[in-house]
Formats: sequence, structure tokens, C-alpha cells
Amino acid sequence: MFFLKRIVLHLTLIFPILLLSYVHAAEIVVAQVAAFSGPIGPYGVQTHLGASVLFASVNAKGGVNGSKIRFVARDDKMNPKVTVALFEEVAREEKPVAFLYPIGPESISALLQQSFPEKQGIPILGTIPSAYKPGDPVRPYTFHVGVGDSAEITRIVEHIATLGIQKIGIVHWSAPTGIEAAKLVEREASKRKIDVIVKATVEVGTSRVGPALAAIRNAKPSATIVFLPVDATGAFVKGLREAKDTSSVYALSYTESSLLVQFAGANNVQGVGISQIVPNPFVGASALLKEYQEDMRRFAPKDANFSSLSFEGYIAAKILVEGMRRAGPTINGNTVKTGLEKLQNIDLGGLIMNYDPENHVALKFQNIGAVRANGRLAF
Repeated sequence: MFFLKRIVLHLTLIFPILLLSYVHAAEIVVAQVAAFSGPIGPYGVQTHLGASVLFASVNAKGGVNGSKIRFVARDDKMNPKVTVALFEEVAREEKPVAFLYPIGPESISALLQQSFPEKQGIPILGTIPSAYKPGDPVRPYTFHVGVGDSAEITRIVEHIATLGIQKIGIVHWSAPTGIEAAKLVEREASKRKIDVIVKATVEVGTSRVGPALAAIRNAKPSATIVFLPVDATGAFVKGLREAKDTSSVYALSYTESSLLVQFAGANNVQGVGISQIVPNPFVGASALLKEYQEDMRRFAPKDANFSSLSFEGYIAAKILVEGMRRAGPTINGNTVKTGLEKLQNIDLGGLIMNYDPENHVALKFQNIGAVRANGRLAF
């Protein structure tokens, strides 16, 4: 929790500086309006950290075509109305060329329902996995980094099937997105003759997992798929293990493994499976991973750790910079959108990404990582 509080404090301290109204001749503004506090705050904090590190590295090398990147951050506190208001305010006052990672399905839906990116001519790059499904019509100014919930859920259920597990449970927030996720699990499970024997909910915005924990323990599934923020997932895993229940637990990619250890305890997290939409941030031989780790050591706070979510933010920012470099002499929202769509079969350093006018999902990467006691992932 110390690192998370440190980052939140860091963001709080830099917000007044970021919001100063000044003009610099060689400046490109990128913005992130997201939840940096509350239950899903860690997702905003971590993706912001990774993107900030990439931008700092690019600026240290001269920026993009000689222009430095200024990264603006605003906290919408997971309130969709605030999200829309802040997006409009930032678009008007800061004139960003792109927005990165809005957080929260309701907030993202509010933006897309109003066609905000299209009306403003400003692309949004990166959404949480549950905010879209691959195969939906391409929105011209909305770009995604990794696959969505549907693909992640399919991968988890396929993995469960290969283990011969036939009875599973589901735990989710009592919200429309949680209900949708549960339906996706049931659909994929039925294809593989796996029975969903229990579904339990947790009150939205809380980590009060007691009733859900009791329901799972009573039904005794061999595996449970959890759709909760990391604090609530941690509370659930901790309760399960303290009750001597060793059944398998799986979660989606927004469940940051290092934070899960903090909430569940090192003795309880071993073997929890987390779907992954970017490569392992801890080990590997790719040039991309080497760059990420070196930039984290150089530009992140000294107590920052490697994480899947910061790696995801780093990759998103790297993709955005590549789009800027293909935007031509004038960098604005419209030219960046065009530049992003030129990123066809680009090697980011051992990781291939692809956009074009008909495809706005950059990465097809998927895996399942097993959490270790130290919070790192094995896959």
C-alpha cells in the first residue's frame, strides 16, 4: 500500500503543475482523465505510471520531431458525469492530441454514447477490457491496446477445461458489467460441458465479500472466476484460503498481481491465475521488456515496482508515440488518428502490433499467469 499511496500523492502534487495554463512552442499535450482514487484507482495510477515513464524517456531523447510531450492528468473519481465534464474541459483548455486510458465501463460508455472522440476529433487510446468486445463496429477515434473481456474469458474457460474441471463458480460486482461477464462465462462454459454451479455478487463499490465467500464455500466449485477490483479480489482470496479452501481462483487482466499480494497476503496468492493481455513485465528477453525495465528504473519513483498494468500503460504510450511520428508535420487529434491507422505490423521490440482503418485492437497477445508469493507472475 505504501507504493500506491506514494503514487497517488505524487499525482496529487503534480496536478496543479499540470493544470497551469501555459504555452510552449515545442509541446504536444496528451491527457488521461481517469479514476486515480477509489476501488478502481490502482488501474488508473498504474497505467499512468507506465505512460509517464515512456513519455519521459521520449522527451529525454528529444521528444517527437523535436516537440516534448506534456502529460495532463485529471481524477474523475469513477463518476461518469465527472468523466464527461473533465474530458470536455481538458479538450477545450489543454487541446490534447489524444486521451489515454479512461477507466471504468460506465465512464467509457458515457463518452462513447455522446460520440465524444468523434465530435472533438481527438482519439482515445486504451480502455479497460470490459469496455468493448472485439468484433463490434470500429469507432474511428477509439483505439484499444489488448483484447477484451470476451477473449479473456474464453481463454480462462478453455484453460479450466484442459484441467478437467467440471464445476465452477462466478463472483462479480452487482453491476451490469458484472452480469454481462457472468453471462459470457456461462456461454463459454456450456460449450465445454462445464457447469456453473454458483453465482455470487458483491455490492458495487465495496470489498464486502462475506456473502459471496459463504456462497462459494457452500457450493464447493473446483474453480471460481472473479470479476472484482483488486482489493475485493484480494479479500475474497484471503477469505477462501483462511478457510482452508484450496480451489482454483481466476481473474482478468486488470487484477494487478503485486497489489493482489498486498490485499490477500503472500501466503494466500500462490497459484491464483490472472489472464494476461501483455507480455510478462518481470522476466523475458525482448527488447521491449528491456526498455520498459530500464525506463522504470530511470524515470519512475524509486519505490515503484514492475507491474502488468504499468507495462500496459507503457506499451499504450509507445504505440501513441509511433502514431505521432506518422502524423506528419502537424500533430493534432485528426493527424494522430491517421498516424495510428498507419501502424500496420509494427514490431515494438519483440511484440507485434497492428492497426488499420478496419482494426483498432493493437495486440492479439493472450496468456494466463500464475501469481507467485512475491507478487510476480509465472507464464
